[in-house]
Amino acid sequence: MNRPKLLSGNPRLDHYLLAIYVAGLAATLAGLLAGGVRVTTDLILFTVLSTAFPFILASAISQGPGAAVVTAIAGGLSLGIARKKPMVAFKIAFNVCNYVLGGVTAALVYRALGGTPRTLDSETSLRAFLGATLGYYLINTLMVTAAVAMEKGLPLMSLWVEKFHWTAYSFLAGGSFALLVILFLQKAGIYSFIIVFPFCALIYHSWKAYVVATGLNTAADAPGDASKPTTHSRAESLPRGEAGLF
Repeated sequence: MNRPKLLSGNPRLDHYLLAIYVAGLAATLAGLLAGGVRVTTDLILFTVLSTAFPFILASAISQGPGAAVVTAIAGGLSLGIARKKPMVAFKIAFNVCNYVLGGVTAALVYRALGGTPRTLDSETSLRAFLGATLGYYLINTLMVTAAVAMEKGLPLMSLWVEKFHWTAYSFLAGGSFALLVILFLQKAGIYSFIIVFPFCALIYHSWKAYVVATGLNTAADAPGDASKPTTHSRAESLPRGEAGLF
């Protein structure tokens, strides 16, 4: 039986992967120590639905960095394994670390900017929420861009601009969805969330369908492979919209 491979065989990429694994482990420990984990109905709900970025962000904002670690690990593992063709082990490990780093960063940024879980409708908390969403966005897209750039031999910033910058719209849409989720759960409990969830999900997934239909998630032309200067390849669309995957 073959052992799962946590390295790619590309020396440059493998050094980067090892750094991300260490950073992901450090973020996991920091998140658990900073916030702890309280098993609540909300956390169970967020964990079950964690394949979508808004629920990782919602757990980070409403329950802190410890909860963000739980939902991020669940989301990263499920997106890598629960598919027709599971991802290779090193990509699953990378994506889990990416999600953990993004979730813990969002939780800590939210707190640092003065946000409090119970006053999300205040100006300070809304400003902190925007900062937390931006932090998650930058962590997620830049880490994935760097991994793809090293794997394909492409220039990092050119790749980010051509293939990943558009996801800011999806992250903002996902952040809005996460905010609605938290507010409904806080104001009226889980039953109100169940009632409004189909409506919120319809809006959110309609946006994602629009992005795919209009080609916003596909760059016109990806930069050529560094080893083949005269060859240009069509950029692949992102696997999961706002939740960038390697």
